[in-house]
Amino acid sequence: MLRFCALLASACCLFVAVSGSALAGQAATEKSGMQALLEMMVSKGMITDSEAEGLLRISEKGASTAESPPIRKESSSEWADRLKWSGDMRLRYQGDYYDDGNTILIEPGTGDEVVNTTRDRHRLRYRARLGLSATVNERWRAAFRLATGNDNDPVSTNDTLGDNYNKDSILFDQAYLEWKPTALFTLTGGRIPNPWFSTDLVWDRDLNFEGLAVNYRQALAPWLSLFATAGAFPLEEVEWSSQDKWLYGAQIGARVGSAKSVSAQLGAAYYYYDNIAGERYDPTDADIDKDYTAPGFLQKGNTLMDINEGEAYEAGLAAEFEELDILATVDVGFWDPVHMVFLGEYVTNLGFDRDEVSRRYGEEVPDVDTGYMFGMALGHPAVNDLGKWNVFLFYKHLEADAVLDAFTDSDFRLGGTNAKGWVLGTEFGLAHNVWLTGKWQSADEIDGPPHAVDVLQVDLNAKF
Repeated sequence: MLRFCALLASACCLFVAVSGSALAGQAATEKSGMQALLEMMVSKGMITDSEAEGLLRISEKGASTAESPPIRKESSSEWADRLKWSGDMRLRYQGDYYDDGNTILIEPGTGDEVVNTTRDRHRLRYRARLGLSATVNERWRAAFRLATGNDNDPVSTNDTLGDNYNKDSILFDQAYLEWKPTALFTLTGGRIPNPWFSTDLVWDRDLNFEGLAVNYRQALAPWLSLFATAGAFPLEEVEWSSQDKWLYGAQIGARVGSAKSVSAQLGAAYYYYDNIAGERYDPTDADIDKDYTAPGFLQKGNTLMDINEGEAYEAGLAAEFEELDILATVDVGFWDPVHMVFLGEYVTNLGFDRDEVSRRYGEEVPDVDTGYMFGMALGHPAVNDLGKWNVFLFYKHLEADAVLDAFTDSDFRLGGTNAKGWVLGTEFGLAHNVWLTGKWQSADEIDGPPHAVDVLQVDLNAKF
């Protein structure tokens, strides 16, 4: 009976020790305490050595297999699952080669600053972008992207090396909320990616829009889908006038066919600029200032007027802009993954009034309100792995007032309108998500003084 009581007392002590170990998480300390207790009980003859060893083994097994308290999933893990990072990096060599017969020209909008049109230029440049997309819930998404560049140029995120190692700026390139109430509609607001089916004939590839856009997509059959987009985008809020500058746009289109046979995409867009033209200052009304009608950003090409006639020169746009843009692509995919893509685009400025533009400009101007582009690309649509490739060739013709020169391609004839010429290029994959691009752009003026520029760009690209 004494032996049984001793064993029972030992078991109770063992239970208390094991429980304490599991609760406190101090298994090593409790083991040494249990061993000391058992040794004391052996020395007093309460239990034998073999019984003590058996109880110690039970204690060790209990400590190792004791059930841990449940661990609650960290909310930070769920938060991280809703985030998606992306980014890209581009290193570029750019050579600008000017024709010997070029005329010395004045920087648009300044009236007296001479722009380089005769000296060849060689630059090393880079572009870096980092984006984050966050799923708020099943219908809402928030996103932003940081990029190199500066806040004076909406159509480029390049930084040029060679500024005595001064540090470069990082800016918000995108920042927007996206709401998808159904599978058919998407509403996006903020500083948003280009919402249009488009090329760089009208919109530079680095341009992002500020405002609100709604997109509708409907698949009617496996081979047919429709889309429509509409948007309103403030260009400039004018504090001392109710004539804020806005861009309104709408586009409809369709996609037909199969990606692995023949498919085509067609879009028709209308872009309307409100309060965009310059207004000449009236010297008889000293209380009315027309400086706000000057454009906030120019490249070159648009017909300009002096809005401060008789005073310091200040440029304004002589034309109104209402652009009709029709774009079509045909993708021949019989040799998938190698595709042959044909492209054609036509744009005209319905707001161009030759008589009114001539009156504002001060002399007769020709009809310079249309543009077009055509060409083809052959190869892999996405050059994202070793050995993938494509080549492309396009011809571009963009008259002075066909589109707003501020937002069109910033590389072709170094930006702006009143340009025609060829674009030849190729891409080749060097590794997964690493590729090399080479592009040669040869462009001349359409009207006015001679101004021909050839641009060579060689890019090393990486994305993640």
